[in-house]
Amino acid sequence: GSLGHPFPNNAVAYLWKEKSFLKKVAGDLFHWGDTPLIALDYHQVLHIDRGVKPPVEVDEFGNLPPRHIQTVKHLRSVIEELKADVKIVIVSHIESSSRNERNLLTAVQQSLLPVDLVIVTRQRTGNQGKLAALRALTTSQFILADDNPSILQEIQEARQIALQIRKPKQRAILDWDFVTWSLSESWVVDRLEKFIRHHSK
Repeated sequence: GSLGHPFPNNAVAYLWKEKSFLKKVAGDLFHWGDTPLIALDYHQVLHIDRGVKPPVEVDEFGNLPPRHIQTVKHLRSVIEELKADVKIVIVSHIESSSRNERNLLTAVQQSLLPVDLVIVTRQRTGNQGKLAALRALTTSQFILADDNPSILQEIQEARQIALQIRKPKQRAILDWDFVTWSLSESWVVDRLEKFIRHHSK
């Protein structure tokens, strides 16, 4: 990414190979210029759906909650239908657990999630964090759905769009129209779809 910001040097990126498995790639090969991004956290965001009772979690085989799979597939179909230049990435913070990293990759593969890139950062914030990784990919606007307050605050301070996916007993740190229990609530999907439409003009 000779343009813009450097990709965090201890973060890793994974890309679909033959549309069937994820392969580790050099993250700094990816700079999408001014392409807008929809970025989704994995843990507490994609791996669980608290919008249904009882909440549904990723199962032992790596199948993600059905509504979340539908959401990502729906967003992908909107992008394709509009021929919009918008990317969908998963950006997960995993300090050092190879098991968590494997679980993430298994879930994306098992659910055949139509994402453009999977990024794992070793830090939440700062120059090795999620904002830094996303800034290395694009100079454009992005939206990040995450549960972590410090990450959400950093995204907001950078004048990007933060969506807070709450956990039980967690307070809302953003304005109410940016806070939800589930990525797949209809107004959230709506909001993400509007983001794509807005950037496809």
